[in-house]
Amino acid sequence: MRLLEGLFGILLAGSIDPQDAAWAADILVAKVTYAAIEADSRRMDTTTLVEEVGANFSRLPADEFPLISTHIAELVAGDVDQRCRFAIDVVIDGLVGKGSAD
Repeated sequence: MRLLEGLFGILLAGSIDPQDAAWAADILVAKVTYAAIEADSRRMDTTTLVEEVGANFSRLPADEFPLISTHIAELVAGDVDQRCRFAIDVVIDGLVGKGSAD
C-alpha cells in the first residue's frame, strides 16, 4: 500500500489526471510485483530458464502460433531489469502522450 500511495502521489504531483494516475499506479505496482516474482524465478541459472521457456514456445504448433514460433528469441530476451525498465517506460510514455493529446 505504501508503494501504491507513493506512486499515486508522484503521478498526481506530475499533473496527471487522477483517474489516469490511479490506473497507472496500479499498473506500476503490478509490474514491480511481477518483476520481483520474475527475479526470484531467474535465481536459477538464467541460461537454463531461457532455454526452458524457449523450448516450451518451440513446442507450440507453428501453424497456430506463427508469430510466437518466429520470435521466440525476442520473447525470452532481456534480463529482469531491462524488461522492467521497458515496461515502466511504456507506461510513462503513454501517460505523457495521453496528457498531451487531451
